[in-house]
Amino acid sequence: PPSVSILQGQTSTTMEISIAGDSTLAADDTLSINLEKSANNFHLKLANGSDTIAYAVSKDGQPLSAGDTVLTWESGESIPAPANLTMAITENIEEKTAGDYTDTLTFTVVLETTNV
Repeated sequence: PPSVSILQGQTSTTMEISIAGDSTLAADDTLSINLEKSANNFHLKLANGSDTIAYAVSKDGQPLSAGDTVLTWESGESIPAPANLTMAITENIEEKTAGDYTDTLTFTVVLETTNV
C-alpha cells in the first residue's frame, strides 16, 4: 500500500501485501516480495522534530526484520494468499510530543529464474 496510518488512540494497524490475481509466472521462476528496509530503522519520526517512536512489523505474529521475505510464489503453484502485516508501537508514547510521525518502508520484488 502507498501508506498506512495508526489512528490516534490506537497502537497498531495492518497492511496487506498481495500479488495480483491475473499475474503469470514463467516455468521454473520464483517471485519473492521482501521487506527491504525502514528509512528510520523501524522508528516513526516526528515531522519537524527529533522525537521518535519505536515500532515493529510482524507477519502471522512473527517479527520481521529488514531483508525478510514477506511473500513467495513459485511457478506451478497458485498465487499465494495476501500477507497481512501488523505494525505495532513498541514503546510508551504518553510522554512523546504530539504531532505526525512517519517512516518509510521499502519493499522489493525479486524474480529468480532457474532455467537450465
